[in-house]
Amino acid sequence: MKKRANGVSFGIALWLVLHSACSLPALAQQNRVTPAPTQTQPASSQESPQEDINSPGEVVIEGRPILIVYETLGGLTPQDRASGIEKRILAVAKESSSSPESIRVESRSTWTEIFSDKQLLLAVTDFDAKRAGKPRPQVASEYAENIRQAIRNYHEEHSWRLIFSGAIKTLLATLVLVPLCWLVRKIRFALRDRIEKQIQASARLEQKSPWHISLAYLGPISLGVGAVLRWLLLLAFVEAYLTITLGFFSSTRVISHTVSKWVFS
Repeated sequence: MKKRANGVSFGIALWLVLHSACSLPALAQQNRVTPAPTQTQPASSQESPQEDINSPGEVVIEGRPILIVYETLGGLTPQDRASGIEKRILAVAKESSSSPESIRVESRSTWTEIFSDKQLLLAVTDFDAKRAGKPRPQVASEYAENIRQAIRNYHEEHSWRLIFSGAIKTLLATLVLVPLCWLVRKIRFALRDRIEKQIQASARLEQKSPWHISLAYLGPISLGVGAVLRWLLLLAFVEAYLTITLGFFSSTRVISHTVSKWVFS
């Protein structure tokens, strides 16, 4: 009886061991964590609407910037728009009958047009105003006033009165420069001849004083220094002349352009 109980106990223990050995792989498989699948959003939801990334176009009339456009319109980049606006404004300014007061503003739903009489010069869009940081009516009003001032400046700078005034002042500056250069040349030649004569006279003396000896060495040096000083003085005169007449250069250019147009027309 005792042996039978021992056999039963041994059988139960063996069954428990085998059951545990078979259950461990399944338990490990259940405890293993599987990563959750990542969800990717559609590319269309991640991309934000792309705004106009073109660099702005600046309208410059006679070297003066007057306005800036930012938006691409009708396939024209801001630079292309600025180039066309410059040509239209210059065409209006070159007309002798054009008046700055003919510049007017007409507002539309999403843009504002600036006219010269019946000719459209440019359109200011909401995007242009947004990039400028101001309301569209204010931007259009400022641009219109800048165009009026550009036309006034063009008329004043290309008037015959201003052209002749600049030409006369340039002529006076030239009449002052030429005698000054001639005077410097005469003084330099007179001093050079005198020093060379003294050098030659001291060289013929048999008994030379310390003055004659020093003159033999210092004379050529003084001639070289005099030549350098002469060129420096002439350069200073020319620089002053260019500084004075630089403001009249545009007038001189306008004169030549106007005369050539009148001769060959």
